[in-house]
Amino acid sequence: MPETLLVIEDEALLGTEVSRHFKKGGWEVVLADTLARARRELLERSLDPLVVLADMNLPDGNALDLLEQVRAVNAQGEWIFITAYGSVPDSVRALRLGAIDFLEKPCEIARLDLVVAGAARSARAQRRIIEIAEAKTRAFSPDSFVGRSQAASDVRQMLRKLGTVPFSTLLITGETGAGKGLAARILHHSGLRAEGPLVELNCAAMPRDLVESELFGHEAGAFTGAKGRRRGLMEQADGGALFLDEIGELEIHLQAKLLKAIEERSFRRVGGEREIKVDAQIIAASNSDLLAMIDRGAFRSDLYHRLSAFQLALPPPRGREGRTWRIWSPSSSPSSTRWPARTSARSRSRPGRPCGGTTGPATCASCATWWSAASCSRSARSSTSAGPSSPQTRRGATPPAPSWTAIASASPSTGAWPSTTWIASSSRRPSSAATTTSPPRRGRWAPPARPCATASTSTA
Repeated sequence: MPETLLVIEDEALLGTEVSRHFKKGGWEVVLADTLARARRELLERSLDPLVVLADMNLPDGNALDLLEQVRAVNAQGEWIFITAYGSVPDSVRALRLGAIDFLEKPCEIARLDLVVAGAARSARAQRRIIEIAEAKTRAFSPDSFVGRSQAASDVRQMLRKLGTVPFSTLLITGETGAGKGLAARILHHSGLRAEGPLVELNCAAMPRDLVESELFGHEAGAFTGAKGRRRGLMEQADGGALFLDEIGELEIHLQAKLLKAIEERSFRRVGGEREIKVDAQIIAASNSDLLAMIDRGAFRSDLYHRLSAFQLALPPPRGREGRTWRIWSPSSSPSSTRWPARTSARSRSRPGRPCGGTTGPATCASCATWWSAASCSRSARSSTSAGPSSPQTRRGATPPAPSWTAIASASPSTGAWPSTTWIASSSRRPSSAATTTSPPRRGRWAPPARPCATASTSTA
């Protein structure tokens, strides 16, 4: 796809020659002979050129005024000014407004090609940075915090409010898996410092001897192996945000240095003598009870109060509606429930084969596979009491309404996956108890781990 080059030139011959030259180079050239036409193309028709090659002095005004108007609306695209009546104040103003170069007429075509190529590379890099930032903003919006409960809705509302607040420190608390890292990214990418960097540090994953050097940086020769100067993560987060995950694992002496850096917005590298000024938001997170750690002397109370100027408590995942596993009981369904048309009688009559969700999802008690437990017991029953041609297993036939009972070894509220045993009883008296102990024959489907648990059939 050809890139767009806007040429603003009042001399017809020069403008035509420049347009013809760059069209041969693969550019899509738009020629404007007045500022009014250029303003109409850029502001009214939303033309987004990669490079703008503009004459400084035009009959209806100065192109620097147009550049100032365009920068207030759209900062993309590089500008190159070329004029025969340039002055030092005009060139200084052009560079301050963001122009990449200032040329004087007459200009050699080889030099013009070189300057335009450099401006195109710079504009493409700027576009990629803007597109990546916009993609992250869309990916980490407050709506990306999942959950249908009232607690999750309150968290999303609080994230939207905090995105408009210029806070300096914030503390996120919650259990493991509650989404503290996601909340920190949402706060950054939807906040006022979204254009700045987001630097993350997991204090628990970093060796304790290297946390200070990683966080504050070091000078050459500060310790054994420090061969050169290194910028710390806090210095890299200047203008953006620093996310400190598991801050409760930070050593006491590092907590004191971090507190000083937060209060004074300055710090020294390891082995350094110069104070480094930094302006960064500090977002801390912990799954530990910091107040209990303060009582034990494992965490500084002054650092806690400094970090908890804004505090966000996330609800546990098991308390959010829509994320709790539920056991389905066919006894609560109407008796007119039919087998799905996709499931053939032959596949239903094979012991140990999943039915594809014929009567509802459950978990096999033995192999912990996502199965339909009704299929396991029904297939075991149908292997002895009914054949493929029986009305009980015929496509579309209505089976007798069974009564199912689920015995779970763990409650869903504990967050553990329940180990469930399914017991079936039917009004139809089977000929004998069915078991599925023999391995499947060659060519038949077999479970990935262990054979499915045998379903017990009670006698009437």
